[in-house]
Amino acid sequence: MRLPRFGEPVSSVVWAPDGQTFITGCLDKEKNLCQWNIRGELTYDWGRAHRIQDLAVSANGHFLVAMECETHIYVYNFVTRELEYELDLKTKLASVSISQNSKYLLAHNVAGEARMIDLDTRETVRMFKSGEKAGLFVIKAAYGGANESFVVIGSEGMFCDLGIVIITDLVRWSCFHLAQGNWSADREARSPQGVLQRNSVESHKSVHVRLRRR
Repeated sequence: MRLPRFGEPVSSVVWAPDGQTFITGCLDKEKNLCQWNIRGELTYDWGRAHRIQDLAVSANGHFLVAMECETHIYVYNFVTRELEYELDLKTKLASVSISQNSKYLLAHNVAGEARMIDLDTRETVRMFKSGEKAGLFVIKAAYGGANESFVVIGSEGMFCDLGIVIITDLVRWSCFHLAQGNWSADREARSPQGVLQRNSVESHKSVHVRLRRR
């Protein structure tokens, strides 16, 4: 199965929750947001003019999030296909993902910040800062761990940052097991003055875990 040729590169592809159709995002201004069936037939074209860099569909099938190649995010009702709202995050974006409970959007920007947004209220719940800025490559951010208790942010180098959403014993054990495998881990918790304090995870609401290949 091969789709018709696009005018610009296809930047992202995501499956619908039912596994019977998929959505493509394209950097062209035509056919930049389309839904296809598994036979390669076009089932819907949103007909928007924005150039799509990344896509995410919620597990419950309600939200389709399209991120343009600049600063805007478009949140659609995937059932009715109507645009529910648009967000301008005022900085160039890198990636988007949605939590498995379909409640939180994670929007990552090129400055190394990931914003956790409530999809219903549109409010920012948390901010994660990795300090890893995007340049030549697309850097992704995603939820991970038990009950998606931390956020993973990539980098252009050999590092990966983890920002803990909720500190629990289970999350700390997850970090411990990572350190025992093919990765080495340094746990760092920053004080309000920015001074690094090791072995003080329990006293903070968030912690960054820095992973490096041995």
